[in-house]
Amino acid sequence: MPDSPLSSELKALVNSLNRRDGNIKVRRARIDTIIDDDFAVLSPVYQQLAK
Repeated sequence: MPDSPLSSELKALVNSLNRRDGNIKVRRARIDTIIDDDFAVLSPVYQQLAK
């Protein structure tokens, strides 16, 4: 079964971060920042959907 688009994007992100920086703590901080930014942007959408 092929990977979902989201799975492929996450794998690409991990591969990119592995090439750029092997420090797992730095990688984790960057991933957390990306996720936090996404939630901040999507928060109004989630609030509207919850109504």
